[in-house]
Amino acid sequence: MPELPPTEALLIAGSDPRLSLDPTTGANHYLCRPTPDSELLCFGSSTASTISPRGLAIADRLRNQLAEEMHNQPPEQVFAHHITRIQQALRAALQLEQATSIHLTESGTSAHRLAVAQIPPTHPLQVLMVEASETGRGVPTALADNGNHCREIAIRHADGAPRASTAIDDDFRTHTQQAIEAGRQVLLVLVDQSKSGIIAPSLPCARKLRDQFPERVQLLVDGCQFRFSTDTLRNYLKHGLMVAITGSKFLAGPSFSAALLIPPRHAREGWNPAFPQPPTTQRIHPGLLVRWQVALDTLQQLQQLIPSQIDGFTAKFNTVITDHLQKHPLLAPLPTTAAPLPTIFPFRLRPQPDAPWCSLSQTLTIYQHLQHSGTPRIQFGRPIRGGLGSDGTPIGALRLCLSARIIVDALANNQQDATIDQAITALDRATEATRESHFPRN
Repeated sequence: MPELPPTEALLIAGSDPRLSLDPTTGANHYLCRPTPDSELLCFGSSTASTISPRGLAIADRLRNQLAEEMHNQPPEQVFAHHITRIQQALRAALQLEQATSIHLTESGTSAHRLAVAQIPPTHPLQVLMVEASETGRGVPTALADNGNHCREIAIRHADGAPRASTAIDDDFRTHTQQAIEAGRQVLLVLVDQSKSGIIAPSLPCARKLRDQFPERVQLLVDGCQFRFSTDTLRNYLKHGLMVAITGSKFLAGPSFSAALLIPPRHAREGWNPAFPQPPTTQRIHPGLLVRWQVALDTLQQLQQLIPSQIDGFTAKFNTVITDHLQKHPLLAPLPTTAAPLPTIFPFRLRPQPDAPWCSLSQTLTIYQHLQHSGTPRIQFGRPIRGGLGSDGTPIGALRLCLSARIIVDALANNQQDATIDQAITALDRATEATRESHFPRN
């Protein structure tokens, strides 16, 4: 009978090399370790989060349960049971129809690839999505497998300002019509939300295109940040959209836990019923189950909170952080068109008031330094592109993020003000690290 590895090993078990630990730092590609870190302020959920003590205990409990059950049953049978259990728990927590299909998979990229597989190959496929720098760099490659075409549409101007939603919608309409005229079918990917908090294209635009070309246009929501309400999720499914989610962003679970949600067939307007069967249980490994269990626990805790309390805390956090970023001489918020209560706060940095904004490579250096050095150490979201400097060099933007875990802990322990103070401390540490940097001054 095969033996399960320790919980810490299961948390990083999988097929993606980004899970592997660096032998020097003991952290993975996302600078996260598979054990709690009490000296780290975790505000990086747009990228990844270090596991909490509660999360590790949840993972350890399931690991031990799997090991015990495997003494009496074949591993495939044990895993199949827990796949079904997690699927059912997700349906219950998200209040989904029983007929909603939930396909567990390792990553958002894998969920996108699985979505493509649901589309019968009646015509060559054109995938339309927002620029990969705002979603995931591996997504275009995954979506363009088997000769599919993938076109990325910009959602920001060169200076980093968000493009008007009407202009973005126009681009999606134009390219959809061109693809149809060229004899292609279209998978239109709506992102809610992007790495910087943007939603694009609009749902009315996407639905109108699908209604206009019901046999040729299919819709997928890239909801991998999972920063929307259960009402919004159910609305997407009600209107026949597939939705990709992860447990490793807003829910702050360990990296590499995702799922593709497929609405009941009767709700998929114009959907061809011939699509592949769900992936076999042999493709589901215990590491994925353990990681999803951690995320599921946070989701269930969040659902037990009073919505008005969540909104009140999120609104206060938004007001304080936005005000701090706008007034600080070395910081500036990266403009976005997020939801009324954003949970991602991208910002640019500079070492002194008259200096240019730090480049993307400089910001990456600061991001890495903050996680490895100083007190407290800070976990922000990995830098994204925040426009171009006067010399054409990409500017970087760090991201301070609220996660479900932060919200749950703040409200459950009456620590709302202390949590906001920690976020301000994180921003102050970022400015200190930037001032102390030895970047060339222009």
